Amino acid sequence: MIKILMIEDDVELAQLLQESLEKEEIETILAYTPLEGLVALEQQNFDALVLDLSLPQMDGLEICRVVHESL
Repeated sequence: MIKILMIEDDVELAQLLQESLEKEEIETILAYTPLEGLVALEQQNFDALVLDLSLPQMDGLEICRVVHESL
């Protein structure tokens, strides 16, 4: 099964997308803050990352840089 992490601060949108993806048998882990997402990335392996570009504290592009540098 494909497993993705979605970092999205809009709870309703995140849950709607999660429901749609899980209908396609894609396991979706939700993180509502950048910090929560980065912790999840340290603790688990994911096949893909879905990011909101306009997150509070740290934007999606900055998260991409952090992830890239940790590889």
